[in-house]
Amino acid sequence: MHQKLKQYITRHLKKSEDEYLSESFVLPSTETFQSPQFQRLFDDQSLSHQLYYSTTDDEPFFPFEVYQDDTLIALGYMEEDKQHILYLKHDDEILVEEL
Repeated sequence: MHQKLKQYITRHLKKSEDEYLSESFVLPSTETFQSPQFQRLFDDQSLSHQLYYSTTDDEPFFPFEVYQDDTLIALGYMEEDKQHILYLKHDDEILVEEL
């Protein structure tokens, strides 16, 4: 898991440093982001995902990383049905930086 994402989870969300398993997959931007504004930024491109889930915590909490080609463009987490974007980069511009 990306170091900044891991630090945010343990410091701000008070999640323990559980062991996480991960899954990799590719989705279009329309299925990646809940916000239509963020969906339009990536114009229905296919984006690579790394989704993490705890092996010990039963809460619906899923940290994720999103890559365009090999470039990290988003860090965040899903909690219940709500997506929280902590970092978002489009081209060379950082649009969200909450880490």
